Amino acid sequence: MILEIRDVSKAYAVEKGMLRSAAGSVRALDRVSLSVREFSTMGIVGESGSGKTTLAKIIMGLVEQSSGEVVFNPAFIRTFHKDVQIIFQNPFNSLDPKMRVVDLVGEPLVIHKLARGRRQIKERVAGLLETVELPADILSRYPHEFSGGQRQRICIARALACEPKFLVLDEPISSLDLTIQARMLDLFLDLKQRYKLTYVFISHNLAVVKHIADDLVVLHQGRVVEQGVAQDIFARPAADYTRLLLAAA
Repeated sequence: MILEIRDVSKAYAVEKGMLRSAAGSVRALDRVSLSVREFSTMGIVGESGSGKTTLAKIIMGLVEQSSGEVVFNPAFIRTFHKDVQIIFQNPFNSLDPKMRVVDLVGEPLVIHKLARGRRQIKERVAGLLETVELPADILSRYPHEFSGGQRQRICIARALACEPKFLVLDEPISSLDLTIQARMLDLFLDLKQRYKLTYVFISHNLAVVKHIADDLVVLHQGRVVEQGVAQDIFARPAADYTRLLLAAA
């Protein structure tokens, strides 16, 4: 296994009044356990408020769990910030509007010493843009000059610049229209095969997850209500909540 999550819970303190005194806590995750197989796609699905994004942030180390363990393959520990990357829902918020594409995508190359010199960086960035089906002549342009789908491709190119092995995709296509969503799913599938990537793909839409997931976890109010091989769950859902999501999809 590349990742194991063992009985992970997360509670957020609730404050009240002008003095912001403690008023209790809200449990976002309740003893969540799952395993992610190498080179597979783990789909995590649930409605808004189910704990999906909290789980993504805990996996990335952006939020600390209240209890439980997040255990990566030991080979990842030393190079975690290079090997494990995340792509968020809103690509515009993920890109510094004052930076040009060449610098946005090239920054990880500099940080991780994967390219040296301006010429080599530009060549590597141009290659990454081609990988995500964007033309190399956009190097000097800024994020506001692109559509939502193009901005998300820039975010993907930036993540790929680190040469990662594991990608957390947190609602990566939900802000895009249906035609672009289909193209982006095809791109994610192609990149997975080309670079032998492992995905955690988070979505509220089972119809989307069905096209990409090998394994599936269904979250409801912070708890796992069903998990297993995705194809089996889609064919024979055991939980009432899963059946409701399928009906909505």
